[in-house]
Parts: sequence; structure tokens; C-alpha cells
Amino acid sequence: SDTVRHVLKSIMVLSYLFASDATAKLASLSFCADQWLLYYDHQEEIAGFGYTSSDDNLSPMAEKARQLPVLQANVEDILAQNVTKLILDQYVPAFVTHILKRDHIKTVRLNETGNPIFWASNLEKLMSFGLSFPVNAPKQAQKALETVKGLFQSQSVLIIAPRGYGLGTDHPAMQWLTWAGLKSWKQHNGWSYK
Repeated sequence: SDTVRHVLKSIMVLSYLFASDATAKLASLSFCADQWLLYYDHQEEIAGFGYTSSDDNLSPMAEKARQLPVLQANVEDILAQNVTKLILDQYVPAFVTHILKRDHIKTVRLNETGNPIFWASNLEKLMSFGLSFPVNAPKQAQKALETVKGLFQSQSVLIIAPRGYGLGTDHPAMQWLTWAGLKSWKQHNGWSYK
């Protein structure tokens, strides 16, 4: 009958609309992984960022982060925002990834998200995960690292963060400077975090 045909046609149209609206909504559960997403060109796919990503004292991409919603770095908010793909760092516990898989959220785990040494391999992981970066992006990242490597020889550096403490060797700025050949003054001479 015409009524049944009309109902079926409406269901097909609605299912198409819902399917087309289900484009990947990306998020992350860490500040450093947020920074990767901030460099991603397809901002319309991003559900939001953690609050630290919009902090001028912490994030070099704070202005861009403020243009998108703020997410809490917890599973409840990720589920509430209908995130479909999530970027994780190496510190996210296994039970969290189990919950995410249970709720059909695809995940990719990056190696030391703030460490430039892993840029090329992390880009390859993100590209395999379905994020579109230029095909030669991993090679360009590796080439950029090679131009910086060993630029300085046997000099020490101490970086004081905006909140007044010396940055540790795990901070991305220190990782870059170490890669360039500098030594962490804090590591060799000691420095209080206070």
C-alpha cells in the first residue's frame, strides 16, 4: 500500500540522514594527544579538547583550541559527546580501553605523544587510523628532526615554566632541546619543582 511505501521511504531517508551525520567525531584523553588533533586540518571532525589545551600558558595552539568545545578527560564525557574515534597516549589504563571498545569507540594509542622522536611513527599510526594527513607527512617529520639533531653540543639549558618551575626531561620543549644536543641543566645540577 501507499502508506507502507511512504513509511519505508521515510525510514530510509532518516537512516541516510543519521548515517551521513555519523562522521567521525575525534577526541583524545591527554593534553599531548590534543596537540596532535589541533594540527589536524579537519576541525569539523573534532568533538573537542581538554581544558588545558586552551590555556595560553600551556598550549602553543590555545587560540585554535578555544574555537572548539571543551571536553573533560573522562570516559563519561567522551560517551556523552558521541565520540567515535579516540586518540590515547601510553598512560591510559587498559580498563579504560576495555570500556571504550565495549561502547564501540575506536582507539589508537600513540607512543609518547609529546616526544618529537616519535613524530613519524605517530603520524603513520594516525593515518592508518583514518586521519588524513599528506602522504609524505611522516617523511617530512623525520627530515625535520634530522635537521635539528645535534645542532648544539654539550650545552645545558634550564627552561622555567610560566608557573615558576623548571621543566623536566619529559616535557616536549626539553625533548626537542635534548634532541638538538642540549643537556637538561635541571637533570645535571638539580632543580626543585617548587
